[in-house]
Amino acid sequence: MTHSPTTRFNRPLFTVTIWAGFAIFLAALDIHFVSAKVGINNLFASMQASQGVFDGFPHWRIYQSRILGPYLIHGIEHLFSLSPFAAYLVFIASCLFITKLIVIRFGLRHTDGITPTLLMLLSQSLLFAMLLSNSWLYPWDISGLMLSTLFVVMVLSGVSWRWFLALAIFAFLNRESAVFICVWLFVQGLLGYGKGTGRKSPDIGMMAAAAVTTLAGLAVTEWLRAHLLIREIGPELWHFTPAGTSWFHWQLKLNLAGFLSSLTSTSLNLPVIFYAFPLAGLAMAATIGIRCYPAYTALCLAFGANLICVFLFGILEESRVMIDIIPFFSIFLIYIATSTDFCKSCARTQADEPLKKR
Repeated sequence: MTHSPTTRFNRPLFTVTIWAGFAIFLAALDIHFVSAKVGINNLFASMQASQGVFDGFPHWRIYQSRILGPYLIHGIEHLFSLSPFAAYLVFIASCLFITKLIVIRFGLRHTDGITPTLLMLLSQSLLFAMLLSNSWLYPWDISGLMLSTLFVVMVLSGVSWRWFLALAIFAFLNRESAVFICVWLFVQGLLGYGKGTGRKSPDIGMMAAAAVTTLAGLAVTEWLRAHLLIREIGPELWHFTPAGTSWFHWQLKLNLAGFLSSLTSTSLNLPVIFYAFPLAGLAMAATIGIRCYPAYTALCLAFGANLICVFLFGILEESRVMIDIIPFFSIFLIYIATSTDFCKSCARTQADEPLKKR
């Protein structure tokens, strides 16, 4: 059966239109969850906190280095002559929509087809709605989701490790969690394995690049805090934290107490979910990292380390701090689950095949 040029042209165009429409629908659904759970007043307060980073008056000193989102919002505001709040909403919607497109492209090209792609998209939206906080939604939370999604997709797609250096640079301008991209780079280089291929010795260049990028990223982070900060206004608004704090506070005791109290909580919000999420992630990362050794051990270790740091230094009741962990569940786990005997076949391939030049 032959097809006319018009038919051949319209078929992919129709498919792209359907998927783009579905991405817009899910992004709009996510925005609905944001407006319902966070609320307009808290969104406006988050926008003011973002503006504070741009002006040099952040709530906390550690926020001052997180310039990627605030500066993009400021650019959107002036480029399209929007109000600061409208620019903030456009930024949120754009990040969510781009994230959906990244997942769609990866799912259709690197999985078994439509079903895994739909599972990735729907699980991502559900987890995003679940992890929204009732109080704050900062721009680095949303852009962190987009960057983390891109990171997982690049790992699973077998992209050359040098591209991860550029990704880490952008991610450091968003939040300190960019260090876990460098953790993956270093461990992957130490194991000496690429996707579906094997090598007999560690990649010294990859490990060195990861170490240098980590040190440079942390140095830039501290430089931004020292040179862009005019005054942190958090101590003036909330009196329980001293001024001049340059890093995170130890929150393990608070999180453990919250976890124990959540076990007997009668709240319909089910706070135990916010504590079960990182614990389940740690268990899955350990299990898959060992079982799929060495294929995705580095990726599991990077996300496992991220989850441990969230539990140690993040306030789990502010569940937005776990938004950039979503791709581990919504993309990586579904990718593994929908690939038949993937880990076994990958391990055999890595044991038998020489490393391919990238």
